[in-house]
Amino acid sequence: MHDTAEQPAARHSARRAFPVAGVAQVSGSAPRDPGAALAVDADGEAIGGSTGGCVESAVHELCQEELHSGRPVAQRFGYGDEDAFAIELTCGGIVDVFVQPVRPGDDLGLDAGIGALAAGTPVALAGVIAGPEALLGVCLAVDGAGHQGTLAAAGRGPDAAAGPLEQAVVAQPRDARRRPHGTADAGSGRPPVQPAGAGSAVFFIESYAAAPRMLIFGAVDFAAAVARIGRFLGHQVTVCDARPVFATVRRFPAADEVVADWPHRYLERQAVGGALDGRTVVCVLTHDAKCDVPLLERALRMRPAYVGSMGSRRTHRDRPARLREAGLTEQRLARLCSPIGSDLGARTPEETVVAIAAEIVAHRRGGACLPLGAGAGPVRHDVASSEDRSATPGDGTGTEQNAHPDQKPGRPVEPGGHSRKRSSARTDQPHPAPPGRLTTYGGPMTTATTLTDLTATEIAAAVRAGELSPVEVAEAVIEAVDALNPTLNAFCILDHERLRTAARDLARRQAAGEELGLLAGVPLAVKDLIFVKNLPMVAGSHAFRDFQPDEDDVVVERARAADALIVGKTNTPELGFAGNGINPVFGATRNPWDTTLTSGGSSAGSAVAVAARMSPLALGSDAAGSVRAPASFCGVYGLKASMGRIPLYPGCRVDTYPGLSSFESVEHIGPLSRTVQDSALLMAAVSGPHGRDRHSLPAADFDWLTATQGDIRGLRVAFSPDLGYAEVDPRVAAVVRRAVEVFELDLGCTVDEVVAPWQDPYDDFWAMLVAETDMEGMRRMVAEHPGQISPHIVGMLEAPWTVDQVTRSGMMRKRVVNGMADLMESYDLLLTPTIAVLPWPAEDHAPATPKDSSPFVLPMNLTGQPSASIPAGFTDEGLPVGLMISGRRLEDDVVLRASAAFEATAPWIGRRPAL
Repeated sequence: MHDTAEQPAARHSARRAFPVAGVAQVSGSAPRDPGAALAVDADGEAIGGSTGGCVESAVHELCQEELHSGRPVAQRFGYGDEDAFAIELTCGGIVDVFVQPVRPGDDLGLDAGIGALAAGTPVALAGVIAGPEALLGVCLAVDGAGHQGTLAAAGRGPDAAAGPLEQAVVAQPRDARRRPHGTADAGSGRPPVQPAGAGSAVFFIESYAAAPRMLIFGAVDFAAAVARIGRFLGHQVTVCDARPVFATVRRFPAADEVVADWPHRYLERQAVGGALDGRTVVCVLTHDAKCDVPLLERALRMRPAYVGSMGSRRTHRDRPARLREAGLTEQRLARLCSPIGSDLGARTPEETVVAIAAEIVAHRRGGACLPLGAGAGPVRHDVASSEDRSATPGDGTGTEQNAHPDQKPGRPVEPGGHSRKRSSARTDQPHPAPPGRLTTYGGPMTTATTLTDLTATEIAAAVRAGELSPVEVAEAVIEAVDALNPTLNAFCILDHERLRTAARDLARRQAAGEELGLLAGVPLAVKDLIFVKNLPMVAGSHAFRDFQPDEDDVVVERARAADALIVGKTNTPELGFAGNGINPVFGATRNPWDTTLTSGGSSAGSAVAVAARMSPLALGSDAAGSVRAPASFCGVYGLKASMGRIPLYPGCRVDTYPGLSSFESVEHIGPLSRTVQDSALLMAAVSGPHGRDRHSLPAADFDWLTATQGDIRGLRVAFSPDLGYAEVDPRVAAVVRRAVEVFELDLGCTVDEVVAPWQDPYDDFWAMLVAETDMEGMRRMVAEHPGQISPHIVGMLEAPWTVDQVTRSGMMRKRVVNGMADLMESYDLLLTPTIAVLPWPAEDHAPATPKDSSPFVLPMNLTGQPSASIPAGFTDEGLPVGLMISGRRLEDDVVLRASAAFEATAPWIGRRPAL
């Protein structure tokens, strides 16, 4: 109903009945997208259009039939060669049309939806287009305050059938309201619109979001024409200029707003106030360096859909140099469209704005601005633009087969030991969701979710504000897990029903107006070495296949108290004694960037779950790089905060679980996330002292939530490409060195190359680990499970360790700690590669020489200082490489601020595995 909203709203307010024929589903080369609509008044006047003219007359007749019958009707229009005069689409596509009766006062949901359209308020309309006859045409309107309309109204159907359908569909339009306005998605090869079975119904969901903004800076002659075409393209237009005499409403009547202010100040205020988003278009028409350089510098540090700047080619040659001086990287400069517009040979203002509009549309849709006759691809593009990425649905498909630990490896466990299946249907095209989409309720889901693209920070804010239901979030995660986990094996233990119950409980508290926690509604994956009450904890070992903790680890208890939703347990090598994701119970976890390769470990599944968008946040543990190493291999952010920031109990702090009680003096719990801010959010919720952990620290003297803010100009940075003893893959070294240059050239740091004042601690580390391990208990464990314990663990237990080896390991640790203290007296940060090698085959235990993978991460566990792995870039093979940022002990805020500064300068969040 996008195309017809204004005039039908006027008719509706005048209490005049009319039908609306909307395109519900398309395939092939159909002329219009779902959501296109034709309305017909009682006098036969047509408003809008549904099929681009091909069968418009036939659709018009359907509407007139509805005027007489008063009943909704569905019709499919296609193409065939049998009858050249049949009513068909000449383009060869297929269109399903649904004619919706609109009778003011007859349907509360429809009345409310049309009223919201008239008022310009964001709303989503969900109407039944197939299913029980009594429900056909019934609509629900969903906005930020809730929903209006009901499926259980008098004469509409029995409450028993309508209740579950209504509850399910109301959750979906909340997501639809946030989808970009005007995007489209054409399916291919879809069957006629049919319900999935008895008791189900098909809903057509249309979203009406606020118009995207166009900010025009510079009150020049061209600006008036740009404002007109901006309105024509559906933007809310603002013209801003520092000169009040030129920034007047009279000069720019097409603009929604005219502002007299310095452009860069206005842009900053809009950004801080949350008035800009990924759909915003910025047009800089000033071509005056003192205005456009500070303005462009700020605009290019944001993430608008488009930034264009007017000027001659000479101006463009000078402008990048000025912007580099302002601290912009080449990556950010590449986003600038300058000179603005496509090359159409334009001269007049009107011709120029057509060229500007062409470039904006090409950016949005992935076009090339070439003559259509010069190409062989589709005439209409469905490529996701920067403004649409947050609404790009996944396209995975698969079936989850849950199994007990003594079944074959590679399958997740459902508590209770029984086996269940859950199917997940896929969408036909991995493109942005359309303004209108089909969803079947009461049967299998037929649309993919987009909520898994949201960050933890975004989810928590939306849930706390009542804009997003925790139930929506839970279902989105379940769908993603069902689709991807069979391939990646990130989760080893799942309980979807427990997750749904927790989400419903949180939704009830949300509806009651209770104040929710920092992690409200945020899905959280938990490594299967961290205790979660009433969920199995197998730890990848047959020795623990029947173990189910009766208490939460402190970190899980605090996450629950902050209203996080526990998704499940993630895979790990047996007892965490390896840097991979292989164990004899569940098999190997696979890297989402290349499923033939390892994810790294031991927080293997946690890193994969975050990278594959099965969970925005995950908990891992890190005794020798086990958070940072898989973060590097999987292209996510992994933080090992200062030792004791996150208390640990019971875990390795108790002596009752042989194999789990190791690593006490080096073990850290840490977050994995797609953004630095999300890790800071989790730290704010779970850090702080605890009486059961003798290593825990007092509360931090800084605010975790704001620790990511501010620049790092003037920091002294040490860079060691190999610590003086590591062998580093040249592909890793090249990516890391380029990342380090950003700190010096773009972030204003002083960078010195250094060599570590200690020797490689790897060989002595295992003796130190043995000293902290229940060797007697583990030998009993091996005897009780012959042939079932991993060979490298058995080898450690059978080795002839000596007292000298153990004491030498203690001296080694002192040398590393003191050498690091000496180095960090002169520097604020130490930069190194995270891992020296690239991922090896998923089924292999380790690279050719095991210590090749861990020379950089291990020292930070010995010293207990904060250290994070952040994606530095990608190799030519498309594999992510991590940069490790380490700070002085207790200066976690400096590590977070440096991480966020690098993230903003060289962002990676838009790049994702092709699953």
